[in-house]
Amino acid sequence: MSSLKGKAYFSRGFDTTAVKDDLTSQTEERQLTALHQVIAYMTVGKDMSGLFNEVSAITSSTNVLMKRMCYLYLIQNAKAAPEKAVLQAGTFVKDTLHDSPLVRGAALRTLTLLQLPVMADFATGPLRRCLGDTDPYVRRTAALGVLKYFCSSSSALLEVSLLEKLAELLHDENHAVAAACVSAVLELIARNASPALRRSMLEAQHNLVERLSESNEWSAQQLLEGIAFCIGQKRNGDVVSAQEWLSSAEEALDSVIPFVFNDNLALAMSALKVLTMYVVALSEDPEYAQERQRVEKRFATDIARAIVSKAEAPRYEQRYILLRNVQLYLQTALFRPYFEPHLVSFLIKYDDPVFVKLEKLAVLVELANESNGQKVLNELTIYAKDGDADLSRVSIRSIGIISGRVPTIAADCVMELQKLIKTRVPRIVENSAIVVHTIMRSFPGKYDSIVPTLCDALTVLDDVDAKAAVVWIIGECAEHVRGAISDYLPFFLEDYLNQPRLVQVGVLTALTKLYLRGGDASSEALTKLEEVVNMGVRSPYPDLRDRSFFYARLLTLDRTTAKQILEATESIAPPHTARAIERAGDMELLSELCSLVSVEHTALANVLGSDAIGSTSRYLRNDGNLSDDEEDDEGTFPSADPGDTLSDVHGSGVSPTSASPSGGRKEESVYEVVIPAENGSGLEVSLLWSQIGTHLTLTCRFQLYPGEDHVKQVRVRDLQLRRNMFSLGIGQPFPVFSLEAEDKPADVHLRMAFNNQREPTSELQVAVDIEPIGVLYAVAPPVPPAMLLLPATGVDHGEFLELMQQNPTEAWHMPAQISKIKCAPSRLTVHTLRVHSFELVYSKEFYNEGVHMIAFFLHAETTAKQPLLIEITIDGEEVIWASVRSPYAPIAAFFGEYVLKTLRHIGDAFKNTR
Repeated sequence: MSSLKGKAYFSRGFDTTAVKDDLTSQTEERQLTALHQVIAYMTVGKDMSGLFNEVSAITSSTNVLMKRMCYLYLIQNAKAAPEKAVLQAGTFVKDTLHDSPLVRGAALRTLTLLQLPVMADFATGPLRRCLGDTDPYVRRTAALGVLKYFCSSSSALLEVSLLEKLAELLHDENHAVAAACVSAVLELIARNASPALRRSMLEAQHNLVERLSESNEWSAQQLLEGIAFCIGQKRNGDVVSAQEWLSSAEEALDSVIPFVFNDNLALAMSALKVLTMYVVALSEDPEYAQERQRVEKRFATDIARAIVSKAEAPRYEQRYILLRNVQLYLQTALFRPYFEPHLVSFLIKYDDPVFVKLEKLAVLVELANESNGQKVLNELTIYAKDGDADLSRVSIRSIGIISGRVPTIAADCVMELQKLIKTRVPRIVENSAIVVHTIMRSFPGKYDSIVPTLCDALTVLDDVDAKAAVVWIIGECAEHVRGAISDYLPFFLEDYLNQPRLVQVGVLTALTKLYLRGGDASSEALTKLEEVVNMGVRSPYPDLRDRSFFYARLLTLDRTTAKQILEATESIAPPHTARAIERAGDMELLSELCSLVSVEHTALANVLGSDAIGSTSRYLRNDGNLSDDEEDDEGTFPSADPGDTLSDVHGSGVSPTSASPSGGRKEESVYEVVIPAENGSGLEVSLLWSQIGTHLTLTCRFQLYPGEDHVKQVRVRDLQLRRNMFSLGIGQPFPVFSLEAEDKPADVHLRMAFNNQREPTSELQVAVDIEPIGVLYAVAPPVPPAMLLLPATGVDHGEFLELMQQNPTEAWHMPAQISKIKCAPSRLTVHTLRVHSFELVYSKEFYNEGVHMIAFFLHAETTAKQPLLIEITIDGEEVIWASVRSPYAPIAAFFGEYVLKTLRHIGDAFKNTR
């Protein structure tokens, strides 16, 4: 048996009785061989939990290899028998004192990986001791162990100040230990572990920079993430002063720049992230207006050159990731000029896979401008004839995009589309027809010469959208097409009732327009129109039947009004000429370079769900409060990261009528109409705020009403919030959708994020981009203050005093002329205040001129992670003083009103119970 090696353990038959005998024998060689086979079978997915007693019995062996294999087994099978795993806790604790650092590290790793809450008391002591171990491997394991146990039992770690010990390791002289600490601290910050960790990261920046020169690639990547975080604090919270931030950033950049051109793509992108954070921070700060041009020219140029140098990465997957990150840069006007000279590097090559070709197309379209537009158009024309259907379709659509983005070459775009239509290749003609339709609506009456060419290719059309596009074009430009009514429209009249819905309605509208224009074709159009109307009124399809009756009656009663309605061509904005409304999250996504966010172009929780890093729904009950056994913890419990939001696409997600703000019982919600139908050309927009767990959600209801002056179909393209005091913005890509007058209301559930820029206004202005109406503006209903606060989860007294020292001035206090508020001090309990998201830190009694008073000190935190320090003084049962301290005065004033409202509510509730 001892001669078995490697794969022999996988191919050998498994005899349970023989393996048990070997494990329980006193022969070390037999036990080791049996362990090898158990681990081999466990590796391929076999259930080995039945051997738990036998394996755990030899955990105390003096053989290091055997001991580590037993640890591996216990990690995988502890959840199947947690009560038995606890019995081994003493062995693990003992092994953390072993002479061998490998055993100490392995024992601690096993102890923290078991993730059993009952093991927290056993783990805290070894973790604290190993954080100061002499061996770097043990310290590194302990640093990651703190993070693991914070997820399962945060209060146990806070009681022994393990987070403070972890923060000290950020200054460790070993690069691997410092890198592991950076990873642990960044995730703890995302889980809202402690405000002091942010300051600890900033204080350790100098050490992180020094460790870069001696680290390997893995450690360097983690260290660079830490440095990028430190530099990003300038724009993510103003944690440090401008001068302090600038001096530390300049020092870091000198050490980071060599990594920008590293062959390791992950390492290079992390270094680019550091440079990007610096450039973005300076470009947004008016203090550095004079230096902005110099900084942008130096570092933005380096960023562009470094990325372009990796455009031909050896693996296609790397090229794809690189191109996705390039698109992030191009979405901001700040970096686009620095990539334009490198247009040639993004041209498609014949051996590129399709997924790379499509990303290169997106980059080329973003880079197109007046100077290189013709070159981009020539490339797109070549790609449009490619044998791959997806590449051909996207290329043709891209021609339409640049025709609107670069109007000087719009005529050349139409000429190239005309050449593509003449190829009479069905998929090319169909996509070209759709693009021509869009261009002609954008530039009415300007490019009618292409219509005869398009009509000559009707026989190759099969796509529904393409047919509907051609029908609309014929109805608008029939005077430019000889025989439009006699030769081309009959193509769609054959088997009319079996045509697709869009084609049926399009033909009816086109014939009505042709008849109303009069002229030589009027009588012929009337004949065809009578045939279509007669077929339409007998149709079982309600939309076509009602439309036919409507047109017939309208033409009979008031031909002048009918002409005014149908003859007006809706002129829409050229496609993609510019962003109609500002996207708040574009700059924020740049801070997530070298991550899944930068590939998906959306928040992490949109991809991974609510259990992604930074989301704490797994730690909270549905009502957003802590479970009963956690309510008395004074440590800071992990709470939701407002930047991570779960994406709900159009028609999906949790309806506001099915979940209350607490996520519990059902209750009917009322929408508030912010854009009436008469102001939105028939489109009514209603908004509703709701809360699912700790996630703030804006539910938008769109409904299109029929009317004389109303549009018949809209395409809702985007919705954004204007700058506000809460930094609220949309935290997900908007799900573009179309809506017709006959459709039911469309509900869109948008998760909020705190990715917007700040302005001192509580009014939330909403901009909705609607085609063909344009951009409509409205004021959203006020957000309930309780939805903007994180659940109260405890705060350490030391942290509270530190925050008080950082905010010595009261940003808001109770107005003197306010009416009296009655509230008994006995009602301000920990549980009562937590219902309103306030944490009672401590209270004290004192006498003022012989009058007995009680002062309460409360802590709250907004979902944007802004602390609120509240002081309330009660004389008898009357509130005589209330103040709020916060780094931002408008926020303090807003929540000060909420504090007074809460006190009134608590006082009234007490009054009613008497």
